[in-house]
Amino acid sequence: IEGYGNFGVFVALFIHILQVIISPLPGEIVEIGLGLCFGWFGGLLIGLIGSTIGAFIILLFVKKLGIRFVELFVSVDKINKLRILKDDKNLERLVFFIYLIPGTPKDMLVFFFGLTNISVPRFLIIQFIARIPSVITSTVGGDFLVEGKFMNALLLFVITGIVSIIGILIYNVIINKLNKRKESKEFSSIGNKEE
Repeated sequence: IEGYGNFGVFVALFIHILQVIISPLPGEIVEIGLGLCFGWFGGLLIGLIGSTIGAFIILLFVKKLGIRFVELFVSVDKINKLRILKDDKNLERLVFFIYLIPGTPKDMLVFFFGLTNISVPRFLIIQFIARIPSVITSTVGGDFLVEGKFMNALLLFVITGIVSIIGILIYNVIINKLNKRKESKEFSSIGNKEE
């Protein structure tokens, strides 16, 4: 990044946008790198802007091409598991909560939320705000590393890792509960039709 001089910020931004679009790549590593190169605040800004531009590009393609495009990046099983979110009345609140929880597959979820009725501008604003805690912990960790505060960085990464594991468990519980609720509604509606 330093080798690109003043253009380094644009190279870093491009790398982060690419990481969001190719969602299996781990965003946290890129965000730590942003903290290393640009400090915690500069890294935070580039991280949030990059994730928003990446999400916008994904949403444009998903809205235009639909599920066929999504299936290029996300398995059909994962799409089916998340279908219950599509009909949720509190979709915007759910988006905010899911993006706020550390450890959730945020970049992969952009593909899915593109299939819902949520408006693109509202989704981008919600995910921008909700991503702040996750991005800031990574960029602060990167900043600690460049300053030689290795114990602080290690402690931060361990705490973030523990919180992320808890976040993933919470996310799985929410998805499973919503799936069970939908299945029971479908079962009861089938029973009513038979009567």
